Amino acid sequence: MSTGIAVRATPAPGDRVAGTRLPTEKELCRELARFAQPSTALGLSLFVAEYLVYVVALGGVLWLPSLPWKILASLVAGFQLGKLSLFAHDAAHGATTGSRRLNRAIALAAMTPILYNYQLWSWDHHTRHHRYPNGDHPDAFVPLSKAEFDALPRWRRMVERIARAPCVVGFGVYFIIVRWYETKFFPRQHVPRNLRPKAWEYFRGLVVYVILWTALLAAAPMYSSTGSLTAIGLGFLVPVFVFNTLFGATLFFQHNHPRVPWFRGPVDRENFVRPEYVTTHLMMPRWMAKTMHSVFDHAVHHVNPRIPLYRAFEAQQYLNQRLRGAPIVVEPFSPANLLRTLRICKLYDFERHCWTDFAGRPTSEAVPLIAQTSSATRGETRS
Repeated sequence: MSTGIAVRATPAPGDRVAGTRLPTEKELCRELARFAQPSTALGLSLFVAEYLVYVVALGGVLWLPSLPWKILASLVAGFQLGKLSLFAHDAAHGATTGSRRLNRAIALAAMTPILYNYQLWSWDHHTRHHRYPNGDHPDAFVPLSKAEFDALPRWRRMVERIARAPCVVGFGVYFIIVRWYETKFFPRQHVPRNLRPKAWEYFRGLVVYVILWTALLAAAPMYSSTGSLTAIGLGFLVPVFVFNTLFGATLFFQHNHPRVPWFRGPVDRENFVRPEYVTTHLMMPRWMAKTMHSVFDHAVHHVNPRIPLYRAFEAQQYLNQRLRGAPIVVEPFSPANLLRTLRICKLYDFERHCWTDFAGRPTSEAVPLIAQTSSATRGETRS
């Protein structure tokens, strides 16, 4: 029996905003179902096109004549891994194509070069992240309280500082240490026992891939003018780090914002802590959203994760219209807004529901969509 704090996001489902009743989450999911219709031809063609660009970039690392061009090709390869990870994410949700087997094949083909364990990713993402967004379960870029931050060892506090500084590589450093190693590569003790055998199987597959790929790159002098160390560095290590940097930055800005709340303990997610209220929509111009496969049209994905990435832009526009006047976070994508978020969102005060700096000084007002009431006084004790 628990009698903690019930955290309510306002307005509640069924409330009226400017005279209009807001749809419930279930109603929204049903309305958005018309966007959740994958096209096998479109999904597969987009994935193959992005994969081909990745392969060509790797070819540039090996066969372009000068080092600056090889470095540029390596950076392009890393950028492409970031785009392929979006297809891996979508396919693992069963949204890229209309074929379950093809979706799984796409997910595996995209997750292997980024060294993601398919079993671990599916469990961590589907079971924990989607069910409990912005909660206190282990997740990417979960803000710490001042007390939690102070309790960390010095090196770990430094990782948090780097991750939330205006330093692009900090996202990659954080994500590799805190997320990839802990949850994406091989099964650790927190992974349910029944999932471990399959997770170890996928891990062995990743190890085989790493051995074969690095061996092929090490042999580069035999078939190109590129040295072994250059080939391994620019053909494997740099692209993987660039991917982790881009992926980490994306996850940070999807769920960290001065007006986005985080929670500790049980909250009423079914009725009040709705995913579209705790996820940021960074509005991009249509051409940019298309190039980035609508990665920041993220709120709508949390409402209906079966919407393919190539329909997410239109679905997000519909969601914004339906929730006009509700406390959703919609912000133009710009360097100034991103830097503002990095400056404000260091630590989080879970009692006052505001962001603070690393010294514990408030950097934002109380998140406006949070109103706390004691579950005991409201008769909402949970068993």
